[in-house]
Amino acid sequence: MSINSKIFSLVYDDLEFQLELYTKEYIENELNKINCITVDSVKIAAYKTPERLRKIYLDKNDQHEKYHFFAYIKFFTYENEKYGIVGGKTNYPSCDICFDELKDENDHRIARIFLKDKSLKWDNEVLIINHAPGKDRKTDEFQSVFIERYLQRKFNLFDS
Repeated sequence: MSINSKIFSLVYDDLEFQLELYTKEYIENELNKINCITVDSVKIAAYKTPERLRKIYLDKNDQHEKYHFFAYIKFFTYENEKYGIVGGKTNYPSCDICFDELKDENDHRIARIFLKDKSLKWDNEVLIINHAPGKDRKTDEFQSVFIERYLQRKFNLFDS
């Protein structure tokens, strides 16, 4: 463990593991070292996520909306520090980033179970990780899936 991370206990179905989660600052610094991506930190209200991101994308690109996938990281705050917890992918036209909680006892999304068990809440700041749009929709989506998996493995993030 370093000053850039903290060990959290994660209990799931009677299994307990120690998980090292990384600070937003550390994650952002590491991602900024990668040449083929760009990283934006965006604060969004849960109910305005798709509209806000679509506007950011259109404002930055000054062009008509097109299908473009991207990866993202969501955080929670613990003792005044933000830690990464979810790595996912979505697209600008139909963005599906959400900050919901467990829906019922059949909801097995591990990040939400962790937050509930620790009495923690989502942070409304999200890192958006963009890549150059692929030559077609399939390539574009595959590139964002590749980045999503990289983020999950490098920073111990859960699926969305």
